[in-house]
Amino acid sequence: KDEDKSKQQNIEALRRENTLVMRLTTKEQELQDCMNQIQEMKAGQTTSMAQLRTMLLDPAVNLIFQRITKEMEENKEKLKQTQNELSAWKFTPDRCLSYYHGNIINLSANNFQTLLLPGDFKLCNLTIWPT
Repeated sequence: KDEDKSKQQNIEALRRENTLVMRLTTKEQELQDCMNQIQEMKAGQTTSMAQLRTMLLDPAVNLIFQRITKEMEENKEKLKQTQNELSAWKFTPDRCLSYYHGNIINLSANNFQTLLLPGDFKLCNLTIWPT
């Protein structure tokens, strides 16, 4: 009976060992597949970078790329100038109050009226002189 028990334990141990060996083999194969995929991706990335470099070396593509870059910079500058001009025309409450109190560079009343149009105060909902 002890002999049968030890044989059965031995068979069970061999079965477990075989199962673990098969699992290990499967995991090693998956690992190898992943390594192959990584190598393929690296190779593909290198070729795409090489293709991009050769395309930029093409004079026609490079010229178009430079023109687009220059045009984009010009448009950014135009946008910045337009935004600055727009912000210069905005009337904030503080600016309206400074107009109202005449605190702009200590202007006299006559110079103040010639500097600002009555419409400017209408924008601020202020009335300084009759229109």
